[in-house]
Amino acid sequence: MKKLYFLFVALLITCSAFSQAYKPMLKENKTWDVAFSDYPDIYPYCATVYSRAFLKKDTVISGLTYFKLNYYDIVTPCVPDILGGTWQGLSFDTTFYYSNILLREDSVSRKVWLRTISDTSDFFVV
Repeated sequence: MKKLYFLFVALLITCSAFSQAYKPMLKENKTWDVAFSDYPDIYPYCATVYSRAFLKKDTVISGLTYFKLNYYDIVTPCVPDILGGTWQGLSFDTTFYYSNILLREDSVSRKVWLRTISDTSDFFVV
């Protein structure tokens, strides 16, 4: 009887528990940076190229709105200094690059879908 009571209480607690509130992943004009290094063995903390990616909600295919993944590069040359360290100077490349990657978020099913411009269907991402 004790096992049955314990099972009932555990089931009651499990059924009444709630997860965190859903927050959309894809937001327009939010950015993230990706760093690349040409010399990771010599200068491990000196990234020579940063790419800043951002999303633009501007594409509609079959009645569904997609975010287009765009990016631009921020070049950071690593120059060795006199003391053996490195100096980083930022130079911005303001040329925007438009990729052919489209992202769509289905907030009802809480899934993110990806497709390229040439694809005929979406692929599940997250």
